[in-house]
Amino acid sequence: MLAASFRSLGPILTVGLLASTPALADDLLPESTDLAAPAPDLAAAFAPQQTRLRRALLGDQMKGASLPKGARLQDDAPVPEGTPGGGLAVQPGETGRNFDMELGFRGRYMTVPDSILDIWFYDDDTPGYAYSESRPQVHGYSVGIEFVVKSKVEEESSGGSNGIFYVQYIDNLMPDGYWDDREEPANHLDGDWLAPTDNFGVIALGANYAYEVHMVKTMNTNGNFGMSMVVGGGLGLGVVIGDIEYWRPDAGTPSFERKDNRDLLEGTKPIPPVVPLVDINIGFRFNFGDRFVMRLEGGLQDMLYLGGSVGLMF
Repeated sequence: MLAASFRSLGPILTVGLLASTPALADDLLPESTDLAAPAPDLAAAFAPQQTRLRRALLGDQMKGASLPKGARLQDDAPVPEGTPGGGLAVQPGETGRNFDMELGFRGRYMTVPDSILDIWFYDDDTPGYAYSESRPQVHGYSVGIEFVVKSKVEEESSGGSNGIFYVQYIDNLMPDGYWDDREEPANHLDGDWLAPTDNFGVIALGANYAYEVHMVKTMNTNGNFGMSMVVGGGLGLGVVIGDIEYWRPDAGTPSFERKDNRDLLEGTKPIPPVVPLVDINIGFRFNFGDRFVMRLEGGLQDMLYLGGSVGLMF
């Protein structure tokens, strides 16, 4: 309101000053100037200077101050009457940063395919296999949390970078079973019986880099929906908890019979307390509105996996 008042008073004061001081008028105005003519539109003439001054003042006022959530300064934004600070236009979904952050929950189903295990171990489809049941399936699930830092989607960009940091627990679903290792000549009675303890699992933490290829941008759907493909990988460490107990054959008695006879355990399999994790990921990311994010993916994390995550972006 104050700026508007000055704009309206400017022409009046100028004409009044010239009319009351003829000498000054003679010096400043050409002889053909008619003081009775309508006053020139000085507000329009000085509008560019006022705009530059307003922006400079706003810049000084905003130093050291944080913008409200979802706000940014626009040089060419119109200044509505009564708007505190003038030029401060709120844009939905904007944070004032050049990156976004996410906090999410992840879940995965993990397995080692039988075709890979067949390289090292016999199964019940092998002629002469000694045990009545098939080799156990190696599988499990994992749950955890992840924190993501990602580059902001720009109108002219075709992709962006993601840094994914995670902590998760991998739980074992593999049952007890008979493991007959391959050798030449084959001996199907020399396998071990393996029994994971109930608490056998891995606590994992790591970091991944993923490149995101934008397929549908939220700015093109009025902020309602976005879709992109994400490809990346990384490394992690897993802390092993629990043990794998086992029986061996003894004096011609197979390990599965010794287990049934409740013979004493041989002990526990030697497993490193910390194991490296190699991550390779590919999937799709979905944005719903400005906050909700979902990712569906598959890949490798020492075992093959399928899974996803859900989270909030801020």
